[in-house]
Amino acid sequence: MARPITPRPFCRGSAWPHISRRCSTSSPAELEPKPAPQTYQKFLARHAVDPAKAVMFEDLARNLVVPHELGMTTVLVVPDGSREVVREDWELEGRDDPYVDHVTDDLTGFLQGLVRS
Repeated sequence: MARPITPRPFCRGSAWPHISRRCSTSSPAELEPKPAPQTYQKFLARHAVDPAKAVMFEDLARNLVVPHELGMTTVLVVPDGSREVVREDWELEGRDDPYVDHVTDDLTGFLQGLVRS
């Protein structure tokens, strides 16, 4: 028997109060998974987010293509070099592609750097 899909937030409370954030949930009736363009378009429209002022954090480069095309800044979050991670080759592709604006293995440090600048 299939387990029902439970709506889950795209983001939760932030430890960074000066970084604006918008949250949304997916429900089974409207679930359109990444990287479908309408997923991002719905989110941006629903929350009146200007893509030029938005950032998409993702662990798969291929899911950054559409946000980049929409004008969002894109950040590829990769595993840190201190731990072994088992991934398929396709999951590691795209780091150097033009739709990846930044790459980090330290999301906390990356966000702290934004706050300081």
